[in-house]
Amino acid sequence: MNGLPKSGNVASAPEFSRPLDVSTLPPRGHDEETKANPEECAALARRLGVTGISGLTAHLQVRPIAGGAVQVQGTFAADIAQSCVVTLEPIETHVAGPLTATFVAATQDVDEEEDVDPVADDIDVMQDHTIDLGDIVVQHLALAIDPYPRKPGATFSPALQGASSPTSSVVSPFAALAKLKSDSKSK
Repeated sequence: MNGLPKSGNVASAPEFSRPLDVSTLPPRGHDEETKANPEECAALARRLGVTGISGLTAHLQVRPIAGGAVQVQGTFAADIAQSCVVTLEPIETHVAGPLTATFVAATQDVDEEEDVDPVADDIDVMQDHTIDLGDIVVQHLALAIDPYPRKPGATFSPALQGASSPTSSVVSPFAALAKLKSDSKSK
């Protein structure tokens, strides 16, 4: 679960990094609340292709589970600024949701023959007993953002697609070709 943007063969620095060493994780786990600063929000907006992000927060619980694995559960929330796909006007949306991620150590084997819950999250591998809580939040945020935001009430007029009709002022390019063809036959 890397999720880091690549530039050539070198990984770029993560925009919202919150590394946690889980080798010292207490048996009852660790609770973490985190918030992105304005610079991190601006960098994340560029990475995720939105106009702006503000107020990104996350409330997380990191718990050891059976077999030396670690589970992260919690919630995230952010205010997203995007452009309407119909009008290109700015719109603001509030995005929030739950998140869950499970990690195993790089040396730990995952038994492929175990019964696997098809609804369960994928199991990711942690390197050097470290997980990046910020990266987990960003991955879940990216999936929650509407890729085609539409301002309430915005409609797309099919007449702008080139179809001509008696009430439409838009002329079809095929109508112009048909006129040229008929003009050439009359000569």
